[in-house]
Amino acid sequence: MLSGFIYIFFMKFFPETANPYLVPFTSYLLIAIALIIVWHSIGLSPSTIIPEREKRFKQGHLLVAIANVISISTTALVLLIVFKYAAFGNLPFLLMPFALFVIVAWIVGLIMIWSSRANA
Repeated sequence: MLSGFIYIFFMKFFPETANPYLVPFTSYLLIAIALIIVWHSIGLSPSTIIPEREKRFKQGHLLVAIANVISISTTALVLLIVFKYAAFGNLPFLLMPFALFVIVAWIVGLIMIWSSRANA
């Protein structure tokens, strides 16, 4: 209901962008905005790290950043193809290795980040 309300509220001010196919994507937008707010206010990194594990900490962040870029770019590619050609075809199955890499990279990156924290 919240995503429908946000979509209708947005269309009130920008009626030229009305597209009923965009309604399901407003929930993803709300989730992304909530995650950005949480990430900005609380942070996802530990506050103190062990100095000897700083390299692991930075590599974990790099791995998570690479996974995020791959995830966002493949999602954008699929959405662009769908909006341009109005069909998926076999594309989601061809992009499955990227999704598997992203899941593994996020898990490994987060383990690297959180294993470098100092016990308080």
